[in-house]
Amino acid sequence: MIRTLLASFGLLLLAIAPAQAQKALFQSVNIQAFDQRLAAGADTVFVVNFWATWCAPCIRELPHFDALQKEYADKKLKVLLVSVDAPSRAKTALNGFLEDRNVHCEVLHLNESKPHEYIDRIAPQWSGSIPATLVIPPSPGKRLFHEGEMSLNELHHWIKPLINVP
Repeated sequence: MIRTLLASFGLLLLAIAPAQAQKALFQSVNIQAFDQRLAAGADTVFVVNFWATWCAPCIRELPHFDALQKEYADKKLKVLLVSVDAPSRAKTALNGFLEDRNVHCEVLHLNESKPHEYIDRIAPQWSGSIPATLVIPPSPGKRLFHEGEMSLNELHHWIKPLINVP
């Protein structure tokens, strides 16, 4: 009986704990902070996926990015999942979404209200549709960009030459 009361009390405390007490599973950034994040890894291949919690093709391909990060964990490769959810939606839904799907990649929320101001900056050929994936090599050179859903095999095809994997 005491165990049941203690368990119920614990659940009650969790239910009434303020939302701020939960650890955020993502970092909210503006476009300048996003650019700084990329600049901080000058010797790293970045695979950046732009997605949203409401986008079915985005959700289907998320496991590919987790698999890619895990497979190349010993290489200079970093997967960044960049949510373009509306700021109000990110605050209420993003943490639960990431937790439910057990996402392990680094997640950023692009907290910008005017996509037309950052889309060309990220990739001039980007129409703004998601999912979209950008691969940035460590040395100055051509960025690879794909608009639309990608398979794990397609990602491997892009990544292997950049990290010298046969």
